[in-house]
Amino acid sequence: MSVAVDRSLVTPEDIGRHEDGTFAPHPLMHGRTYTPNYRVLCSIIPHDLDHWMYHAGGRKQYFIPACDKGKYNVLKVYDTYTVIADLSARATNDEGYGDAMTTAPIPCLGLVDDLLRIFGGDGIGNKDGRRPGIMMIADDTPTQRELDQLVAMHTEYCRGLVIEADDYDAKGAKAYITEAHREALRWLGSEDRNWYRKIEARLFKQCPRCAENINAMATLCKECRTDLVRYYADQKTEVTEAIDPGVWAFNQRVKHAKG
Repeated sequence: MSVAVDRSLVTPEDIGRHEDGTFAPHPLMHGRTYTPNYRVLCSIIPHDLDHWMYHAGGRKQYFIPACDKGKYNVLKVYDTYTVIADLSARATNDEGYGDAMTTAPIPCLGLVDDLLRIFGGDGIGNKDGRRPGIMMIADDTPTQRELDQLVAMHTEYCRGLVIEADDYDAKGAKAYITEAHREALRWLGSEDRNWYRKIEARLFKQCPRCAENINAMATLCKECRTDLVRYYADQKTEVTEAIDPGVWAFNQRVKHAKG
């Protein structure tokens, strides 16, 4: 399955009415038609990839839908431009401050590098150099070799996340296990982990001293000012996530920090 956006030649008049965030031609064409360069991103990641940038005089969306396993989606990333302050001498007013604006080109290759970093390079699980299944491909659709490379990348990435979650679970630090870890386990075709089941979030809890409804993750009662961590320690209560998720999470972080 693929999603690609194709566009015909455009004229300067098209710029004012074009609203597609995946296509933004440079305005300085002086009456000529213009076919922008582009590069293609291919993703097999099982969640939406969505990012907005200020391009072509407004906010532009770069979006790749979630993929079912065994399928892929692609995004054509075109040359575009951004609007910046004109710092030339001709753009200064009587006080000597520039108040005019001008355009600066953004080549598609640089934009692809930025999107790869945003979508795949800055995420959880990257600390060991692993990257999720997204890359630039040579043509409009991926070859079988490129798809195999994407699958290998994403498999290694998911395995790293599962190993990390297993480590958190062994250390009693379940608070650090996120939906990204669970998604990785699902992508590998398994749900066979104790940590896979997500505890349903609670918005509120009752303070054990004054019975006031407070934030479920609070460790200090806003009404009676009771330190809940100390309260349970004084009561010699073994705090579970079901009893008090906030105090439980705090205790897990302390244990994890001590190693």
